[in-house]
Amino acid sequence: LNIMGEIEALSSIANITFDFKEWSYPTISNSNIIEGIDIGHPMLGKKAVVNSFKLDSQAKVALITGSNMSGKSTFLRTIGLNLLLSYIGAPTYSESFSCGIFSIYTCMRTKDNLEESISSFYAEIL
Repeated sequence: LNIMGEIEALSSIANITFDFKEWSYPTISNSNIIEGIDIGHPMLGKKAVVNSFKLDSQAKVALITGSNMSGKSTFLRTIGLNLLLSYIGAPTYSESFSCGIFSIYTCMRTKDNLEESISSFYAEIL
């Protein structure tokens, strides 16, 4: 049963290439860098807003700012999901994506809903 599950998971990852031809395979290196050109949220499809992002060894912190309900949490998830896709050997929703090996930590206390345009801020005040 475990082998069947692994085959299913690997098959699903392999199908990403055929389902999303515009996605690109990432470059993984030993450097402390995350760089994405035109990265988008994998679950938003054509509705995704794409952005570019670079965090290298000289800039150890990125400050993400913006008004309420402007997409900050979605952008952070976009980076995290594309990192995760990179680490499992799948293509990323990007023009190009380069990264080193990092541990991914996350904490989201509220339940926002991208499909209904409910941001983290809006979910907190509901």
